[in-house]
Amino acid sequence: MFLDLDHFKSVNDSLGHHIGDLLLIETATRLTSICREEDTVARLGGDEFVILLNELGTDPLSAANKAEKIAEKIHEVLSHPFNVGQSEPIMTSSSIGISLVGSDSQNADDLLKYADTAMYQAKKEGRNTTRFYQTQMDEWIKKRLFLENGMRHAIKNGELELYYQPVIEIKTKKIIGAEALLRWNHPEMGLIMPDEMISIAEESGLIVPIGEWVMKQSCTQFIEWKKHHPKGGEIERIAINVSAIQFRQNNFVDKVIAIVTETGILPSMVEIELTESMIIDKLDTVIEKMQRLREFGINLSMDDFGTGYSSLAYLKRLPFTTLKIDRSFIRDIMSDTDDAVLVETILTMAKIFDLDVIAEGVETVEQFEFLERHDCRYFQGYLCS
Repeated sequence: MFLDLDHFKSVNDSLGHHIGDLLLIETATRLTSICREEDTVARLGGDEFVILLNELGTDPLSAANKAEKIAEKIHEVLSHPFNVGQSEPIMTSSSIGISLVGSDSQNADDLLKYADTAMYQAKKEGRNTTRFYQTQMDEWIKKRLFLENGMRHAIKNGELELYYQPVIEIKTKKIIGAEALLRWNHPEMGLIMPDEMISIAEESGLIVPIGEWVMKQSCTQFIEWKKHHPKGGEIERIAINVSAIQFRQNNFVDKVIAIVTETGILPSMVEIELTESMIIDKLDTVIEKMQRLREFGINLSMDDFGTGYSSLAYLKRLPFTTLKIDRSFIRDIMSDTDDAVLVETILTMAKIFDLDVIAEGVETVEQFEFLERHDCRYFQGYLCS
């Protein structure tokens, strides 16, 4: 079993290597506590651990089932908060890859490589999960390395592009803003979408310079629209997605303020989109950063609202200006009563907290009319552009 802690780099970057080391020590303690006496737990380096499970039997299916049960125990034991010298506990998870002697190989080097490959597949599929090695994974790993190497030169070579999806005011049907969406125009593979590139950028650390490029480019483009486009005067704001790794950088707020100042855009015209998963950890630090951004005049929206904890406590404490209802709820509002009630509830709740609401992924006239009836103020989606 090849195990890697999810987002460990952000712990080192934001809290320091001393805290990261304490987290690794506690992880090792928990792993050895649940493994059997005949098993071996080793740390290869960084946040990578290898567990050698002995005596699982000769039947491949039975061995796989036993290995999977142990993996489930590992996920469970690592899901508990880590109290390692911080005022607030650290939450983490792990991605696990498994290879089987006999089924996959008899060679130790191959087994280690295959388990590592399966672990990367687990990360690709959302992290905090387990995957068994399959031969087609090798192709994916080669592709991933190819993309990571290419990404290192993408900014310099002018291969990154931004597409802008309009945000429409439902009552007036006017474009009041836009969301910047990143694309990579690869010289050999063509247009690569965020789903395929963002995880690689985050794991390689390239998300920080890419994120800064996106912010600078978006603000510059917005100024161009305001100056030269006939309808530019009606556009109020540009929305920019931010990665969790970007947001956790100690100098994140300073970087944002510097880019806004450098490009000459008014802070009130910038809206930074954060997801719920980014704000549930280290709440005091998150609030401090958000308050600094708000004091500077920047707007903050909670993206994909409804897909995470959606706690009222967050809405009360965090200085958001906008909620964005996730497209997964909009998609079925005409056929799923639960989704319809949830969207109505979010709209009512936003009104109480004096927050704007943008419905994402609106694709049909029926969805638009539903939102209009329930006083949703803005929408975006393929129905308009």
